[in-house]
Amino acid sequence: MKTILSRLFPVCDAVATLFPGRLEVVLHDLATDTIAHIAGAFSNRVAGDPSLLAEEAPQIDGAGQDVIGPYGKRHWDGQRLKSVSAVIRDDGGRAIGLLCINMKTGEIEAAAELLRSLTGAFGDPAAQPLVTGDWREAAHSLIAETLAARGRSFAAADRADRVAVLRALEAAGILRIRGAADHVARILGISRASLYAALKQVRDGGTDDDITERGGSHA
Repeated sequence: MKTILSRLFPVCDAVATLFPGRLEVVLHDLATDTIAHIAGAFSNRVAGDPSLLAEEAPQIDGAGQDVIGPYGKRHWDGQRLKSVSAVIRDDGGRAIGLLCINMKTGEIEAAAELLRSLTGAFGDPAAQPLVTGDWREAAHSLIAETLAARGRSFAAADRADRVAVLRALEAAGILRIRGAADHVARILGISRASLYAALKQVRDGGTDDDITERGGSHA
């Protein structure tokens, strides 16, 4: 007859299989203070090894907390691990096991740091001077920043969002660059005439509501 802990062996194996070489799942038997099962082992431990949890077992049992973590640990080779543990209880509520999932995070953290360094290398587009040679890139960045500040995606942008974009581009001087108006009109999916009509109202000091109401359905 299978014990409660032995019924969890396939669960341990399944979780470890999800990220081969990255996840180690250890099922501790608190009654014997030994490892009942281990899957995806990378800590040089095997089933039957001491758990070394004898001193912690009473606290685990009495804490009333069934999920512990996530918390950080160090692997034997110095690599960082992120771990979480689940307390296994019998039908009477007594803690009989501890299922620990350890995840190697060193390579993930290195990749994240690389991405931060790559994206940070471009600096803040808003802090860079606008020059005629890069006005398209500057326009694209400003459009994205304006919509992001309004909590809108490009696909969901409505007329009011497009007016806000025109205001930002006009304030940056981009729409005064030759060819910029045509380029922006194509990006926004409006006609050149609609863009200039809305832009004239922006330059004349019209409010967003005023421009939205009078501009028709094309801008």
